Amino acid sequence: MLALISKDFAVQKRSLLLFLMIGLIIFFSFGLMEDAGMMTLIFPVFVVGYSFVNRSLYEDERNHSLRLLLAFPLARKQLVRAKYASVALFFLALILLFWLIGGFMGLNDVAGEPGLSFLVLSGTIFGFVLLVSIYLPIAYKVGMIRAQTVQRFLFIGLFALGTSAGAVFTRLGKETGGPPPWLNDLLEQAAKLNVSVYSLVLLALSVVLYLASMSLSIRFFERRELF
Repeated sequence: MLALISKDFAVQKRSLLLFLMIGLIIFFSFGLMEDAGMMTLIFPVFVVGYSFVNRSLYEDERNHSLRLLLAFPLARKQLVRAKYASVALFFLALILLFWLIGGFMGLNDVAGEPGLSFLVLSGTIFGFVLLVSIYLPIAYKVGMIRAQTVQRFLFIGLFALGTSAGAVFTRLGKETGGPPPWLNDLLEQAAKLNVSVYSLVLLALSVVLYLASMSLSIRFFERRELF
């Protein structure tokens, strides 16, 4: 397992340096803006993390690594687990790096509330996990190239759905003079909970979602024909 994990880092040593440089440029660019806040963490982490995942899958297909590795007595689920482990390790190291730099520069505070900063951090982790948890099963089902195409349409659809939902709520708000009563009740109940509760819930959901995605990827990959 350790050899498979280290393989993902070894095949893209040069790319990793480039990704980190781009991430640092984005990070410090946001850091120079007023009121950029936690965007200094969120944006570079998503860009660098997603680039790592894409490059890792690309190298596997370009070098036919999967076919070569399957010539050895390795179970397909081991390859999938190693991929998920390498992505998780890289992302955690990445977010820790930018969090430490942001803390040193005083960029991690959200309205002076540590709890809100932790909530944004948890939300960042959940957002990345959601993105990867959708992308990887598709990649193991149909391959990286087709997965990128599917993902583009998927996120365009999600964006359109979110925009339409926002427009509907805005129109209802104008017609009724405010949000629907059930939404007001929900927001009032949510406001009573501690911020730390939301953060822990997001982290727990991230773990569950990531493990479920890995299980689905294993199922897809075991049924996929490579030869």
